[in-house]
Amino acid sequence: MAHSPQKILVNGVEHDLYPAQVISVDYSGYNKEYLYSIRCTLIGPYMTLDPSNVIVAKPLDVNIKNIPISGEIVMIMRAPNAYNSPGRNSSDYYYTNAVSLQGSVHHNGLPGMTEFIPLKNTSNQETRTNAEDGITVNSSELEEVTSTIDQFFPERLDVYPLQPYPGDILIEGRFGQSIRLGSTINEDTRYPLSPYWKDGTGASGNPIIIISNGTNPKRGMPYNSFILENIDEDDSGIWLTSGQSVSFTPGSKFFSSIQDKGVDLYRRNGYAGNQAIIASDRIILNARKQELIGFSSEGIAFSSDKIFSIDSRNLFELESQRINLGLNAEEPVLLGNTTADWFNDLCDVLKQMITEIKAITVPTGVGPSGMPINSPNFTKINSNVQGLVDRIEDLKSQLVFLNKNSSS
Repeated sequence: MAHSPQKILVNGVEHDLYPAQVISVDYSGYNKEYLYSIRCTLIGPYMTLDPSNVIVAKPLDVNIKNIPISGEIVMIMRAPNAYNSPGRNSSDYYYTNAVSLQGSVHHNGLPGMTEFIPLKNTSNQETRTNAEDGITVNSSELEEVTSTIDQFFPERLDVYPLQPYPGDILIEGRFGQSIRLGSTINEDTRYPLSPYWKDGTGASGNPIIIISNGTNPKRGMPYNSFILENIDEDDSGIWLTSGQSVSFTPGSKFFSSIQDKGVDLYRRNGYAGNQAIIASDRIILNARKQELIGFSSEGIAFSSDKIFSIDSRNLFELESQRINLGLNAEEPVLLGNTTADWFNDLCDVLKQMITEIKAITVPTGVGPSGMPINSPNFTKINSNVQGLVDRIEDLKSQLVFLNKNSSS
């Protein structure tokens, strides 16, 4: 019977899938038909390798790739390649995700697990046979295994798996990042770790999505202990809720206006509701080409313990039925043009009054009196009033403009 081109032939036996240890990964992308490819060697009986049997394999899934590292075990299969046709059987090797040897989300390499242990005395056939059959031999007959996992892989001791709950779909990276497609949990069942999210305004089974990057486990946790996403402690996180209550610690404690004006439903609702919570040490929103727009039916509130700064090169405009500068401010500001017109009218009245004072005459026993002796003083006062008139335009700001009433 002819060998099937879609099977892996090992020692005359056909296999659909066969384990192989990763030797290296192609990160260069030089060969466009073999992107994300690996070099690996098939694992023989009793977890030994034939170092001469090196093959190149491509990822089985082209859209979601879990790139293995040197030292990990993958499953290899054969399947048609781009050159396959009705008249030609053409196939390539493809690899699956790494085998979970250690059950670790960080890495599952096990250096030397599949390495032939070379014998110092290669002529000793009995020792060689015993080694191949898994029979223990004296350490003096063996060379030391020197294999290591990928030398460029940064091993960490602070990566732990997520606590699972019924129905969860968990996507966990190697370095402490994850996506949880979960739900509100019925906590009548006990778990090693209870979730930080509670029923809130929803019910058991309501969906929740948690994107977490950089968990910070406590020191001394046992290997592969479960961990949970924490909105306050993770390096960065995005929580998309459906009614759940997710309490958090505000980054600023200065929110007297927020509380006074009641723009704190999140707190009064017990942190519950349909909400998107983004938490990190720094949050940047960058609209490179068009607008950055936010809408809210209840209120928009910002709080900062230090500075709140807004820059606008061309125009900064506020529209409201009332604008307070300061908590419950009561003193109204003056309108520039209206105030200037009022000052102009006042100065006209003063100048007219001074002109009349300068021309004042009073009857006396010998006839009308002459001009006031201090008439030059009134002339000086009139000049000073004119100086005030000339400066009225300087009172108007060229930066800030006000309406008398809201246009809404």
